[in-house]
Order: sequence, then structure tokens, then C-alpha cells
Amino acid sequence: GGIEEYCKAAKSHLKADGVFIVCEGLGPQINASRVTNGAKAANLEIIDSIMVHGRDDKPPLFGVYAMCHSENSHFKRCSKPSSLIVRFKGGERTEEYKELLLDMGIPP
Repeated sequence: GGIEEYCKAAKSHLKADGVFIVCEGLGPQINASRVTNGAKAANLEIIDSIMVHGRDDKPPLFGVYAMCHSENSHFKRCSKPSSLIVRFKGGERTEEYKELLLDMGIPP
């Protein structure tokens, strides 16, 4: 199944105060609307999202979405997605990505 089925499955297993994290490829067809529609159909709300770009001169490769039950008011909702750029056009890693690697215990 697609992202819509993942959202339905998450809804049935998610605790009242739980958060569902999912990645969805964006690619040329931009699946962001499928994520939004799938979340709404499952009565989930997207509370945060990050669009991940492989390079600074390219469109996002995938999005990382955090969702909770729509009726859950414990989480602050972000109004617009943030971005993570992995590399610059010349191939050098961005400082933000290097910091993320360090946070995960991976040397940059």
C-alpha cells in the first residue's frame, strides 16, 4: 500500500499521546498532497515536516512527517515545512547536515 495505508495503520496502533513519523518520497510527482490527504483520511494531523534535499540546487528527494491524532492538543503545530540540505552543488556537506551526523554519533 501507499502512504494512505500507512496512515490508516498508524491510526489504529497509535496511542492517544503518540507520534507517528514517516518518510515519503517526493520525486517528480511530488507526493506531498498524498501525505496530507492520507493523514486527513485517517484523522491524523501533520504537526511537523522536513523536506530533505540531496543538493542545494535540487528539489526535495523526500519528506519526513510527524503526525498525531487530530484531537491531540499536546503538540505545537508547525505552520510550514522546514528544509534540510545535505550537500552543496560542489559536493561539500552542509554544516547543518554535519551537525545532524554528529548528533547521531556518525563522524561527518
